[in-house]
Amino acid sequence: MRVVVAKVHENLFDGEALSLSARTVEGEVTILPKHEPYVATLAPG
Repeated sequence: MRVVVAKVHENLFDGEALSLSARTVEGEVTILPKHEPYVATLAPG
């Protein structure tokens, strides 16, 4: 699946991944292939 991690005017990562786990301001999330597109604010740290 394609993963993009971005700031307002800069892509920090744009590439392929098998899965993604991240801590967002709403809690921990894991994204797997073939899921709906997802946008979240990452938690500091």
